[in-house]
Amino acid sequence: MSERTQLSDIVSKWEIRSNIPMALLGLAYLACYSAEVVFSDNQKLVAYLEIVSQVVWLIFLLDLIIRLFAAKRFGKFLKKNWLEVVSLLLPFLRFLRVFRAVLALRAIKRFSSNRASATGLYILMLVPLTWFTGAVAVLDAETASPGGSITNLREAMWWSLATITTVGYGDKYPITLEGQLIAAVLMVAGISLFSAGAAMFATWMLAGPNSVDTLEEK
Repeated sequence: MSERTQLSDIVSKWEIRSNIPMALLGLAYLACYSAEVVFSDNQKLVAYLEIVSQVVWLIFLLDLIIRLFAAKRFGKFLKKNWLEVVSLLLPFLRFLRVFRAVLALRAIKRFSSNRASATGLYILMLVPLTWFTGAVAVLDAETASPGGSITNLREAMWWSLATITTVGYGDKYPITLEGQLIAAVLMVAGISLFSAGAAMFATWMLAGPNSVDTLEEK
C-alpha cells in the first residue's frame, strides 16, 4: 500500500470521526460572530470573541487542507466540498463571514442513509439556520447606518422571517448595499428551501413514506 493511500485511509477515518465535533465548532463560530454583532459596544468582549472565531476558522482551514492533500482527485474533492471551500475562503467582508456557519451542516451526511434523506435533513437544518444567520448578517450591515430601521436582533429576526418566507411586510428593510445583497440572497434561499420542502412533503403524502427512497434508488 502506497503512502498516499495510507494517508487517504487515515484522513477518511478522521473525517468520519470529526463530523460532529466540526459541526459543533461551526455552531460555536456562529455563536461567537452573533455575540460580536449583538454586543458590538463591548470592545473587550468583541476582541476576545474575534480571537476565538479566528482560532475556529484556522481549525477548519487546516482540516480542509489536510483532506485536500489526501484526496486522490482534486476535481472530485472540490465538487464534493465546494460549499465548504467557498465558506472558508470567500467571505473576507465581515458581514459575509456569518455564512461560514454552513460548516455546521457537515455532520448531516453521517446520519443520512441516502441522498434523499440527506436532502430532507439539510432542509430541516437550513431553514432555521438561514433565518438566524440572515438576521445576524443584516444587523451587522445595518446597525451602524444612520436612519436604518433594523437596529437590534429582535427587529432583524422579524425582518429575516418576513424575507425568507417572501412575505415582505415592508415595515423593516435594509438601506445599505450590503443589507440589500443579504436580502436578495435570503429571498432566493427562501423560495428554494420552501419549494424543495413542499415538493418532498407532497411526494411523501401522495405516495407514502417510502416513495422518496424509491425515487432515490431509481
